[in-house]
Amino acid sequence: MEPRTGPRHRFSRQQLGRPGGGGPDRISALPDDLLLLVLAGLHCTRAAARTGVLSRRWRGLWARLHQIVFRDVAFDSIEAALGYFSPAVSLLEIHVPASTRRWSTDMVDTASVNSLLRAAARLESEEIFLDLSSALIESERTREREEGASPASISGNMELVVDSKRTHSIYIVAPLLKQLTMSFTTSKISIIFVLAPMVKKVSWKCCYSYGIHAVFVIWSLQQVTLQTAERQGQLPSLHIHASANSPAFIDEADNVAQEVEKHMVAAFSVLELHLTTEGHAFGALVFHLLEMDRIRTSIQRLKFVLRGTVEEGCPPNCKCEVPTNWRSETISLIALEEVEISGFEGMDHEFDLLKSIVRCAPLLQRIIVKLSHEGSTNNDVSAKVYNMFGAYSSVECCVYHSSELGPSTEPDRISALQDDLLLLILAWLTCIGAAVRTGVLSSRWRGLWASLRQIIFRDIMFDSIELVLNRYAHPSPIVSLLEIHVSEQDRVDSPSVNSMLRVAAPLETEKLVITLPSRSISDQSIIVDLPCFHHATSIVLENFDIIHCVLADIKFNALEALSLSCCKADLDALLSYCPHLHTLHLSGLLFETWNLRVNSSSLQELIVDTIWAQRVNIVAPILKKLTMIFIPLPELKNVSVLAPMLEEVEWHCTYSDDSIVFGLWKLELLRLPATRRQGKLRSLCIHACAVRLLSY
Repeated sequence: MEPRTGPRHRFSRQQLGRPGGGGPDRISALPDDLLLLVLAGLHCTRAAARTGVLSRRWRGLWARLHQIVFRDVAFDSIEAALGYFSPAVSLLEIHVPASTRRWSTDMVDTASVNSLLRAAARLESEEIFLDLSSALIESERTREREEGASPASISGNMELVVDSKRTHSIYIVAPLLKQLTMSFTTSKISIIFVLAPMVKKVSWKCCYSYGIHAVFVIWSLQQVTLQTAERQGQLPSLHIHASANSPAFIDEADNVAQEVEKHMVAAFSVLELHLTTEGHAFGALVFHLLEMDRIRTSIQRLKFVLRGTVEEGCPPNCKCEVPTNWRSETISLIALEEVEISGFEGMDHEFDLLKSIVRCAPLLQRIIVKLSHEGSTNNDVSAKVYNMFGAYSSVECCVYHSSELGPSTEPDRISALQDDLLLLILAWLTCIGAAVRTGVLSSRWRGLWASLRQIIFRDIMFDSIELVLNRYAHPSPIVSLLEIHVSEQDRVDSPSVNSMLRVAAPLETEKLVITLPSRSISDQSIIVDLPCFHHATSIVLENFDIIHCVLADIKFNALEALSLSCCKADLDALLSYCPHLHTLHLSGLLFETWNLRVNSSSLQELIVDTIWAQRVNIVAPILKKLTMIFIPLPELKNVSVLAPMLEEVEWHCTYSDDSIVFGLWKLELLRLPATRRQGKLRSLCIHACAVRLLSY
């Protein structure tokens, strides 16, 4: 090759900054603030650095930017570029180039990402945005980990955006993370670990592919989405997409619930089930998911979106109803207030599912049924829906045909009423379940029940009571009455009762009434460690097998009235916790030694009703009123009453056998009736009967 000949043109650096190659360098006269403003408008640190070719005045200015944005910069160069910047940066935004992928030679690994984050921490950025799209792929395993960025080294907002393919595991540790966006595809996720205690906004999407690996009988998991609230009034939601498979693809793993639980990285209140049914029954799948603790205790709204129904329905002996006991299953859905089902066909299994959900949701307020095209053409379907929910007066039911937008609404006149009046109406219902269901009347009623000063539980599943009590604010308004009546059909055991009492104690109720079933399903004794109710002036307990007091240093200082019915308690120990007790009512009380012993220096009224006793020992210096109705054992050894200030006595002693006889006479009753009016003499009544001799 011959060398190029001809004149060479040389340009000075000053000429590069002049129009036409001449004239003074006007850019040099501009102030730094204006030049930095121009550079910031480029929204790209790489472009800002290249402006140095215009004039020496531009060189190095880019390192003084307070907003650092990397686009189309090789990953290995980003950390070196960060070394030019000084701390106190307002924005650090990094977008890893799309070329940094699994098949690229510059593959990014966990160590390099951690090193970059440590370099970023030094800048003390107010806002960090990391877009690591498809870049953190390490041996077909994705690990997103933020470490070396302690709370002291990074302040302000942090955002993590990950868009990955074929992810098998996720590990995120970000103490200051505020916003997390995850979108990835997997065949089966092995582990998801997210430690981000300050995160406020989460957008999570996982698509399942590469075969059927997350299944429940005939159902395969397609997608799981978790979305936190984006605007005020919106509830965070969990979306589960599943489809029915051909019997040829049925897997025996039954691991859908385990897979879904891995994605619960944030709290949620709405569950949406998007089901491609292909004509199959889906009640068994629904109850399989509702059994999960995080779901059954959290969801306030349940929505079904049904697709892909076929006319022929299930084939013979289809496994879609497995397990077959879901119709009789009982799950406590205490928070559930609204159910919506879209694409309702009117099949029997769909009606069975709605009935089961209503039975398990004591606080349900509203059901919305949106009929499919086939269901809309059958007038019997909507009529059957209304007839079914006619039996549930507290549940509002709305049925929409496929062509309808919804019913028209009238002005909400109830909204004009004051809270005090609405609370008075709720109090008249004398049932917390009915009070909660008034939320269907108007939005003004919703949540008012949590301000009631009288909380009464009737016909509510025992497992739901503790969850309702937890929804009261702490500290809550002073509760004048907490009354709990547990149904005889409920399964009750000692741990659940003790847990409920611990939740009830902080409510600071003035009057406490708890009635347990007369017999637990398991026939086990209910042993209660009674916590201290500091503000309770009256406590009524019924069917508590054994009562212990566990707070040795704390007393029921406000308690004035105590009633125990069908309980077994150490009265000496219990009364020692009640220094200001005025009234004590004992009914059907049991004692290990059959000795009734009451010793109280503050007691003014004692009522003993129908107990068996071998000894009676009462010491009450200021007792004024005594009512004793008891049955002595055959060997009644001692009756002692030391009550010098006693004014009114009513005494009934009923003998149940022939232990006290005189000749042919048997003692049946000794009665000392109370004197009701002034001037009436006290009397002693003795009831006896002659024993008939047997003749042969």
